Amino acid sequence: YQEALGGMEDPGTKARLLQKIALCLEKLGRLDDADREIEQGLKLMPGHPSPEAAWLFYQSASVAYERQDYGKALAEVERVTSWLAGLPRDPELWGWLANLRGLVHLYDPSRFDPALAQEDFREAIDAWKTIDNKRGLCMTYNNYFLAAVELGQGDAALSYLDECIAIAERLGDVPARETAMFTKAWFLSEYRGDYEAADALYKQTYRLAKETHERFKVVYHYEHFAGLYRRQGRNEEAKESLEYFLDESGPMLNPANRIEVLTLMVRICVRCAHTDQADGYLEEALRLAAAHPTDFAEAVIGWARAVLLAQRGNRQGAAASFQQASEATWPASQLEDRIEFLIDYGRFLASLGETARATDVLLHAQQELPPGREPLAKALTDAFAVLPRPEYDRAGRPAGSGRTS
Repeated sequence: YQEALGGMEDPGTKARLLQKIALCLEKLGRLDDADREIEQGLKLMPGHPSPEAAWLFYQSASVAYERQDYGKALAEVERVTSWLAGLPRDPELWGWLANLRGLVHLYDPSRFDPALAQEDFREAIDAWKTIDNKRGLCMTYNNYFLAAVELGQGDAALSYLDECIAIAERLGDVPARETAMFTKAWFLSEYRGDYEAADALYKQTYRLAKETHERFKVVYHYEHFAGLYRRQGRNEEAKESLEYFLDESGPMLNPANRIEVLTLMVRICVRCAHTDQADGYLEEALRLAAAHPTDFAEAVIGWARAVLLAQRGNRQGAAASFQQASEATWPASQLEDRIEFLIDYGRFLASLGETARATDVLLHAQQELPPGREPLAKALTDAFAVLPRPEYDRAGRPAGSGRTS
């Protein structure tokens, strides 16, 4: 693209080439460089709407999304969609815009709405079908499946993911095939609890991501490997993978998501009995939260602190931190995290001999548990199993319950 750019004189053609160069840079993880190419392209365009400027602003939205700057991403998408009525119909651009808008509705905690995301993805699919854009269809089928999972429809929507993989294989599209296989590995791990199959898929997708030089995909594998290992009780391996992810993620994580990963790291360090390292990660999370306070940050920091204090035998401090986290507002997009927190809280209360409160907390988790989350369901069952069985008197009442009228 850079070679072609050197021989071009037409501003519109140069602007489209700069957009494509920015796309390549984005995939390589060079987001600042991508922004510079976009700015250079916009300088070539007049101030009024044009197809070339629309593509550049779409690319700006995509780069913002990679930075997890969801507000800017959505603003840029809405800017372009407001132009489209006065521009020549471009189903390809419309498909990319609808797909990106769906991703914002799926991953921005403040705009989390998987049903709306599904509508966006359906709109993208319709646009792709009008021009038989199989690569776009492949990508959006993958995203439609992700929204279906959030709505508890993952098993029913697996056909979308299988079709995504089939299209990618027919096209020979390695990045699209890697994305779909990566999604399937995540589903097998986090929803089915089929860790062996997930591990095999992750190893394939990691190799493919390295071959295509997509840095963000390579780095995100380490976060997913950490999740896989943690579910299996392979805590030292989980710790090593998540350390690498934190070191390499850089601009990929906004402050809120970095706080979430840091506090997860605290909990993994506690499992590994590395409490001194846990202190360092907790301190970093606290510094970030002081500059970027949110209710969710308060919740996960309280959770991490509680687990760390409990490990050190400070039951009073741990109880206060668990209570603080339980009273914080958890966003709807973090329901699974909240359930895992409630399981930890229930176990802690059981360790104090507070069986009734532990039971209440675990029952609350059971009520909130979405369908299809088999690893969480198993963890909840295991937590119930360690609760003491109530003793009954001769009348069949729980011991110590007193007389009833």
